Amino acid sequence: MIFRRALISLIFLIVPLIWMYPAQGFADELPDIVVPQEQRFNVAFIQRSIPIYLYKDVPPVANVDVSALREAIIAHARSNPYLRVIPASEIDSSFRNSDLSQTDAFMQAEIDMGYARNFMDNQNNQSAIELTRRVIENYSKSLMQFYQPKSVSQAYQLLAYALIAQYQEDVEKNYEVLHPARLAFLEMIRLTPYLMMLEGRQSPERVAIYDEALELFLSNEAYRQTDQKDASMLAHKLHADILILARIVEDKSGELYLELDEYNVQHHEMIYHRQKIDISSHEQMNTAVADTATMILSRSYSCLKVKEETPVIQSARANRVFLDAGAGYSVFIKYPTSDVIHNVGGYVFVSYLFDEHFFVRVGAEIQGVLQDVAHELYDPFEMYQFPFMVGISQDWTWARIYLATGLDLGFTSSYTIVKSTVCKTFGTDDIECSKSDVTKNRTPFSLFVDFALGAAFGRDPFYVSLEGVISVTAYLSGNSRAFKHPAGLRLGLEYWF
Repeated sequence: MIFRRALISLIFLIVPLIWMYPAQGFADELPDIVVPQEQRFNVAFIQRSIPIYLYKDVPPVANVDVSALREAIIAHARSNPYLRVIPASEIDSSFRNSDLSQTDAFMQAEIDMGYARNFMDNQNNQSAIELTRRVIENYSKSLMQFYQPKSVSQAYQLLAYALIAQYQEDVEKNYEVLHPARLAFLEMIRLTPYLMMLEGRQSPERVAIYDEALELFLSNEAYRQTDQKDASMLAHKLHADILILARIVEDKSGELYLELDEYNVQHHEMIYHRQKIDISSHEQMNTAVADTATMILSRSYSCLKVKEETPVIQSARANRVFLDAGAGYSVFIKYPTSDVIHNVGGYVFVSYLFDEHFFVRVGAEIQGVLQDVAHELYDPFEMYQFPFMVGISQDWTWARIYLATGLDLGFTSSYTIVKSTVCKTFGTDDIECSKSDVTKNRTPFSLFVDFALGAAFGRDPFYVSLEGVISVTAYLSGNSRAFKHPAGLRLGLEYWF
């Protein structure tokens, strides 16, 4: 008995505490999911108004607020952290700034539409048909059926009128034009369902063919679905990952169905959704329609394969030193001799790569300057260069390309330029050798600005490098007629520490 009373007392003590404290902890909001931009899917809702397709003589069971439905669909997408709804301003910009071919197609369609109306007014039906078909083709190239559906609808309407007028010219001969007229009305219905052919306002032929097109459109879902090729072009134009096009369709009993065309760029797939709108209460009708749409889209969004975040890979060569040694060949762009002078030698460079792109280089290069064919260069001499360069590079698995520039201190041993044959034959000290025919360079300091472009191929730590270099002579002591601007190639072997 004592134990029972103690247990009851403990319960009465604990229950209020549970209500007061833990409930507050459970009420904490869930943390927001932050998704990197590169992992989000761009979804486009391009319809300014969701179309409703109704029979002429069947009253719908309810009226749907399509503006509220569109807002609910967009708000639902915005609430998904993995989706980014493309703003209407970006869609407008994409169409206003189309590529040149699409802009030309649209402008040509606008111009030809005026001529087509004139042909129709003058009862030149065949010319009106041919020109209107070209107008529709150009509108399709510019994808204006998604941006200015009314303009494209007018072209289909004009085509249907012209075909019916041609049929009326010779009923027996031109019977085959009725089906193209029916298909033209069908496209007009798709783009502008609010435009109807009513008895008493249009000719009986137009009304009859329109009614056939409406019956065909409403009874066959294949006619209502968005063309996949057009959807692919539109997604590319808008830089969208997902396109959503919605519509409400009535059946012959007045029941309403929500249809969604969902184009998924990731899978190059057009997905068709159809769901009956269950309206149990007219007061909650708009909520029921929105719930139907978001339920369908939630299932689709949950099946999206999340884009893998592209990892930032630090180059394996970053923060490393490498040694580059090899042979070099160069020529002087400007020289005091009659013939080109060839230079051969070797180099050793030490470089440090700060990160995956930027590096510095210091080193030394020695080249022997060979005599020319005419021996105007009296004796070979040596050229010493000590460059300090900075550069950028790009790495791949087996290769690296780079570009570098910097300053280069140069020194040469003394050399002599001789123009006289006597001096070349008997020597510069011969009595017959005039001093004016001999030029001696004994102040060999020079300063260069180096530019190098090269590539290295291999596998860490060994690479073979090939580099082109030009050294612009910025300063030269002594004779201004000395050798200037060496340019050449270097072939070497790199070792990375």
